[in-house]
Amino acid sequence: MCFGCLKVGHISRECRGRLVCSVCHQQHPSVLHINEDSTGVFSRHPQNHLSTTSTMTQTCGHVRVCDEDNSNLSIVAVQIRSPKTNTTVQTYAFLDPGSTGTFCTESLARKLQLKGKRTSIQLQTMGHKDIVSTNIISGLQVAALDKNDFIDLPDVMTQKLMPVSKQNVPQQEDIDKWPYLQSIKLHNIDADVDLLIGTDAPKVMEPWELINSQDEGPYAVSTRVGWVINGPLRSGRNKTGCHPFTANRISVKHLETMLIEQYSHDFNETTSQEQIEMSKEDVKFMNIMDNSAQLKNGHYYIDLPFKSENSILPMNRCIAEQRLQSLKRKFNKSSTFKKDYIYE
Repeated sequence: MCFGCLKVGHISRECRGRLVCSVCHQQHPSVLHINEDSTGVFSRHPQNHLSTTSTMTQTCGHVRVCDEDNSNLSIVAVQIRSPKTNTTVQTYAFLDPGSTGTFCTESLARKLQLKGKRTSIQLQTMGHKDIVSTNIISGLQVAALDKNDFIDLPDVMTQKLMPVSKQNVPQQEDIDKWPYLQSIKLHNIDADVDLLIGTDAPKVMEPWELINSQDEGPYAVSTRVGWVINGPLRSGRNKTGCHPFTANRISVKHLETMLIEQYSHDFNETTSQEQIEMSKEDVKFMNIMDNSAQLKNGHYYIDLPFKSENSILPMNRCIAEQRLQSLKRKFNKSSTFKKDYIYE
């Protein structure tokens, strides 16, 4: 089936009669239109279910379990720069080893005077799944707060909020409580956690130096953007009596990829670029065509593709003559038959 006109016999790239959507007036059938509701979540017609099976996924962030979070995460003060607008902003960055994508807040994008390309992605957490809109920003660079060693970041996707808060930012007074970490000096800036960097930026995540934990304390890792502290720095139990935990893995998938997967699953048509394995009969047929084709008196001739080279055909000349005689009699008797015969 063609996705441009919903007719059979050709595919969409060969379609010359594409339908126009009655909602957005773009060149696609109305049944394939994607609506955005007031919450910013995209939805489709119920029967057009989107497949969620794909190897092209990204993961990011964490989910808070308790209202009060005393846990510590790999958060460091950095400076992020946009060469396009020649703007540099100081912010906190969360180095998330459980993320394969890099994200920033919409507030940070506005400070950098960037908009990016609009697209849609699927965010999936434990038991929760949403399709949300986002902007993709390219060309950002990040560096330590006190250095100009800027590192190029991959494409960054925007979100309204990061799944971390300033409560997760390690403080210098917490570090000073551990004697083996007293050589580490942290930067304290007036900013929120507006950047989440994943493993698609390995130059940022790469560890250069390690200070092992002692007495069930945290450990520290030196990166090109500064020291990050991992582990409990404060009390692990809050006033409500429950332990504060975080759970990684938010699945991210581009909506375009999901649509292609669904269409490929429902309408499995072979494209001209795909290699088709031919059977023995197909190979034999093609050899007959290639070896017997010849031009005679302005006409091309090829041998009939018999299975056997020494095929013996029955003598059916008399049958052919009888058929011609029968057609001739009908042709002479019926004027209607004569018209139909001439037309054919």
